[in-house]
Amino acid sequence: MEFEIRLSGPVEVAAAGRCGDIGSTKTRLAFAALAWDASRTVGMETLIHRIWDEDPPFKAREALHAHVSRIRKALRVAGGSAPAVVSSTNAYVMRVDPDRVDLRRYTSCVDQARSLKDSRDDAAALRLLDHAAGLWRGEPLAGITGSWAARLRATVAESGLAAAMLRADILMRAGRFADAVPVLLPLADEHPVDEALTEQLAIALYGSSRTAEATRLLQRTRQRVVRDIGLDAGRRLRGVQQGILSGAPAAALLEGTGSGTGTGTGISTGTSTNTRTDPRAGSTPAPQPPPPPHPTASPTTSPATSPG
Repeated sequence: MEFEIRLSGPVEVAAAGRCGDIGSTKTRLAFAALAWDASRTVGMETLIHRIWDEDPPFKAREALHAHVSRIRKALRVAGGSAPAVVSSTNAYVMRVDPDRVDLRRYTSCVDQARSLKDSRDDAAALRLLDHAAGLWRGEPLAGITGSWAARLRATVAESGLAAAMLRADILMRAGRFADAVPVLLPLADEHPVDEALTEQLAIALYGSSRTAEATRLLQRTRQRVVRDIGLDAGRRLRGVQQGILSGAPAAALLEGTGSGTGTGTGISTGTSTNTRTDPRAGSTPAPQPPPPPHPTASPTTSPATSPG
């Protein structure tokens, strides 16, 4: 019997066309904490922290055992193909193929799409991004609070942003600038100081004959970067702005941004890695600070890295 563990949207397990009830909020959180690390051993102390943060119950291990018992019962909906939750010394492991966990498959598709794009197989990369988009059902771990759940959402959101930028890069390199705009535009307000995103969106707008919008976007981002971070925009963003003002071809600007590249870690931040200039210190370069966490993932795009 085919089954799927769903962490995108409400936490649930689906089999034979129906969804099984995992149980209470804490049980669903324990289930997600194991499923995210499918086939990897997770220590009991790690699980306790993921479920209760800094406020565990007096008998936390006994409470964890009770939640695991409920998870095993809930997994019976998958019949003989149900994953086993196995205990070992001070740890548990959910023995299941990570591809059975929707968000693990989602981020894997994004990573594979990036590799295919780097090897010039854009058509296959877009198919994988489409598959990833089909896995998206809403905010990860819907209805569950806590610091670990928030970190997981931020991690998946990074992958979603990377997927959107990868898709837009493929579209623009094929000359489809107008198609790239709706992929990037919804993300601009969520990531107002992400320079790599701004660069891509500005080029997409410019390539779609929306030059005034591109110019306003670049100016607004530069002002926001100075206000929020205290540094001038990076060299690449300033180069895109100058190129647009001088009437350079959009394709040439795209080549100059190095867009669509990842960090090599499996999760792309989508943020430009070029240096900035502190306007208060003349031309002294300063390293770019890390981007803020992204609270949501793009529903039109696509963890191998555990959030803790």
